[in-house]
Amino acid sequence: MNPTVAFLISPQTNHNDNPARLPEILDAAGWQVSVFDHEQISMVNTDVYLDAQQADQFDLIWPLGFGPRPSFADRLQMWHLIDATRLMNRPDAYSWAHGKAAWLSFAPPSRVSSQHSQLVEFMLAHGGEWVLKPAAGSFGAKVQRISSAAELRATLRHDPGYWVLQRFIPEIRQGEVRTLICHDEILGSYLRVPTDQLHANLALQGQARAAVINQPTQTLIESVHQQLIEAGVGYAAIDTVGGYLMEVNIANPGGLSTLAQVYDEPFDSNMHARLIQALARKLETRG
Repeated sequence: MNPTVAFLISPQTNHNDNPARLPEILDAAGWQVSVFDHEQISMVNTDVYLDAQQADQFDLIWPLGFGPRPSFADRLQMWHLIDATRLMNRPDAYSWAHGKAAWLSFAPPSRVSSQHSQLVEFMLAHGGEWVLKPAAGSFGAKVQRISSAAELRATLRHDPGYWVLQRFIPEIRQGEVRTLICHDEILGSYLRVPTDQLHANLALQGQARAAVINQPTQTLIESVHQQLIEAGVGYAAIDTVGGYLMEVNIANPGGLSTLAQVYDEPFDSNMHARLIQALARKLETRG
C-alpha cells in the first residue's frame, strides 16, 4: 500500500508555495495525500482527529507553518498526543529549534534580551557594527544594521519584545546560503544575495543564485543537519553566512521552487526523487 500523508495548512498564513507544491510532488509519486486546515485538528477523549479521520491512520503528518497564532498552543498540545514518529517534526522542536536563539553556538557574537539597556551595554562593551533582528521569525522584517548606541536606543525606544543584537558579518554582501534538508538528505543549496547589503530574504527583493559551498560552510551545514536529525526534525532550512549560522527554519521553509528556478530541469526532477526517497527512509525508521 502506498504511504499516506496529511498536510496541515492555513492559506492566510502562507508565505511560499509549499502548501501547493509539496502535496503535488507526493501525489505524483503515488502517495495518498490529504490536506487539512490547521484548525481541523481535534480530539475525542484521548484520540486525535484530523477532521473525521484519526491521526494515527496517516503514515506522515506534515504541518506547514504554525497556523493561526492565537490557537497555536492549543494545537501544539494535541500534536504532542500524536505518535511523534508520524510527524514531520517532533512537536517540542517547534518551541525551541525554529529561529535564532537555539543556535547561537554556531552564530556570530550575539545578545538576546527584552531589556533594551542590556542590548545597549553589550554593544558598548564590544564595539563595532551590529545587526538588530526580532528573536522570532520575521521573514526579514525589522532586520536592520546598527552602527551606534544612539541608533540602537532610538530603534528600540518604541518597540518592546525580545531582540537579537548580533555582530554584523560583512560577507552578507556576497549573500546568504539557504540549504534545504529532508530527514538525512541535503536537497540543495542556493545563494540569496541582498540588494541592500543586508536583507537576503527573497520576500524583500533578495536575488537567488547558484551557490558554491566552501568546506567550512559545508562542515557547518553538516553539523547543524546532524543536530536536527537527532532532535527529530525531518524538514528544515539552514541559513548560513561566512561560516556562521544565521537561522534555522523548521515551520515552513521555502526554497524548493527557488532551487528549481536556479538550477536546470534535471536537477529539479532529481531533487523531487531524493525528497521522496528521504521521506521513505524516515518512515522506515519507525520500525
